[in-house]
Amino acid sequence: MKNLTTLLSVTVLLVGCLIQLACAEPPVVTGPVYNFDWRVTGAAEIRPYQVFDDGQKIYLQFADSKHVPAVFADTPGGPMLLRWHPDPPYTVIDHMENALVFRAADWEARAVRIVPDGPPRAAQFGLASPAETATTGLPRKRHR
Repeated sequence: MKNLTTLLSVTVLLVGCLIQLACAEPPVVTGPVYNFDWRVTGAAEIRPYQVFDDGQKIYLQFADSKHVPAVFADTPGGPMLLRWHPDPPYTVIDHMENALVFRAADWEARAVRIVPDGPPRAAQFGLASPAETATTGLPRKRHR
C-alpha cells in the first residue's frame, strides 16, 4: 500500500510540473536583435565580409579595418557620403540605410538590406560576434 501511495504521489507531482511548464509564458527576449539579412555583392577587394544591423545602427566588418573604402547611402536622389566611426572590429554607421555602396579606386561593392522595412528573416539575439579572420584578412577555414 505504501508503494502505491508513493507511486501515486510521484505521478501527481510529475503531472503538476508538466501542466505548469505547458502553461508558462515564453521568456521575454532582452538585449539587441541583430539583422543579418543583407546581400553583399561587388569587388571582393573592398566589400565587407559581414554586414548586420540592430534596427538603429549598421555594423560592417572589413578584412582590414584600417583601410575602409568610402561608404555611401544609395538613395533615390543619388549616392550620399556617410559618416562612420570605428568600434573594433566593426565600422559603425549610426543610422539606418537600406542600401550601401562602397568605393575605392576603380572598385565598387554594394550591401542591400533584403527586407528593407520589415522584420528580419535571419536574426540573432544577444551579443554579436565578429567573423573570424586569419592574418591574411580572409575568412578562416573551419577545422574538422
